[in-house]
Amino acid sequence: MQRNEMDSVLTSVGLGSPEIWQKLGQELEGKTQLEQPRVSKKVLVKALRMQTDAMRYMVDEFDRLRDKMAEMEREARNTAKHVERVNSKLITVQGQVDDTNNKVYELEVQQITHTEQLKQIDEVAIQVRANHDEVQQIAESVEKVNAVHSEFVQQTEQKLTVIREDHEVTKQFAMKIEDRLNEEQKELFLDTDHILHNKLTLAMWMEGVEKDNRRKDEALHDCTDKMIKQGRNVQDMMLETRRTLDDNTCAVEDVQRLLLEKADRTRVDEIIESKYEEICNQLDKALASVLGEEDEFKRASQELQQLVTHLSESKADKKDLLEVKEQVLYDSRVRQQVENLRSFIDLKMNRDDVFSALKTKADKDEILALLKGVSESMNASIQQAQKSLNYPDSAFLTGKQTGHQHGGGTSSQKRTGVLPSLEREKCLSCNSQLRDAASTPNGPITNKNPFQMAPVFLVGVDGHVYQADPEVVAQAQDRTRPSPAYKLPQAVAPRKALPVVEDAGGD
Repeated sequence: MQRNEMDSVLTSVGLGSPEIWQKLGQELEGKTQLEQPRVSKKVLVKALRMQTDAMRYMVDEFDRLRDKMAEMEREARNTAKHVERVNSKLITVQGQVDDTNNKVYELEVQQITHTEQLKQIDEVAIQVRANHDEVQQIAESVEKVNAVHSEFVQQTEQKLTVIREDHEVTKQFAMKIEDRLNEEQKELFLDTDHILHNKLTLAMWMEGVEKDNRRKDEALHDCTDKMIKQGRNVQDMMLETRRTLDDNTCAVEDVQRLLLEKADRTRVDEIIESKYEEICNQLDKALASVLGEEDEFKRASQELQQLVTHLSESKADKKDLLEVKEQVLYDSRVRQQVENLRSFIDLKMNRDDVFSALKTKADKDEILALLKGVSESMNASIQQAQKSLNYPDSAFLTGKQTGHQHGGGTSSQKRTGVLPSLEREKCLSCNSQLRDAASTPNGPITNKNPFQMAPVFLVGVDGHVYQADPEVVAQAQDRTRPSPAYKLPQAVAPRKALPVVEDAGGD
């Protein structure tokens, strides 16, 4: 530490100002007496106290620095982990940057090729300009030729007019001569061979003149046709040249525009900048996601640690687990018994069969005899059920099972109590309240029919005995008909009066 930092630390921790320590050093030097320094006791005590305070502060500062060093080491380890993760991310980002560099290099190569193509297009444009100049020169020369041709045509037309006039004059002269000859022929009989003109006979001279005129007419027609064809060919050539020039100019402009759109330096720079910004944004998102994943991992690890601590503090006892397992097994067996009971109840007769059977019911005497037999059989079944209550298998649904039956021999505890539906004395299939003597307000149920019936009881699957509903029996007695050939089946009874002969411990 520097001296200024040391002075500020001494002042901040309350060990005195630097002047006090400097003064103490001067006092500790003492006074020299007889060539030996002498220091007073007060100064020594003061120095010891200040040194003691300084040592205490140094001990505290050492502990604080040691904690700070441990914290810095922990932060350094975390920073190293972060650096490793960032390095892995940077490696992937470096790969992406390399790909981007390759793409940029490819774009530069394409730009170079486009610049070369632009140079070639410039050369083509220069050549097109030269061709355009040549075409203009050709057009000027064609215009000059047209002017010369027009002058030649005018001169030829003038000559033709002169020749035609001469020809007309000659024709008129020939006609006059013919007329004269005709007149003279009447007077004189002369042959044309006897008439001389320029040392030729008149007939020969006339034939020569006609041949010359015919030859001149043919030459004039040929020259006129050639000039017309040449003018048409020159015009077609000019139109074709102008059309090709326009097509070449349009093609060059299209190619130049496309190349400028593809190889524009500013646009390429904008694309590169946008790609660079996208890469930077992706890197920022990746770093943010890494930090978020790290926070999520820390939070999940803390939750797992708290969960493990909570489970270690509130773990279930083995005895409780066995009781839970026993309860699950008990509930499964009860559920299976209920399903068996429901499947058995589904096998009974439906309402239509009961009504059809009631229409063909037996007479009163047979009904009484049948009910008496049923009563006797039910009394016998009641006695048998009372005897079977002593067996352990018949007490399954009543909750009087031993540990060997439902615990697999692993627990000696007994489960007491009955099922909730049996405590309320409700039917397991339809959940209806079963009547008994205690639930009726007027005491036990009595038959209002004058014919007294013996009580009818039912034995449930759980071993309990239930009393049948006598109203159904009274209704059956009122609707009896004499039918000696009919015997009431056992399945005609309603649901509450259905005798169950199934063993209580069917499982």
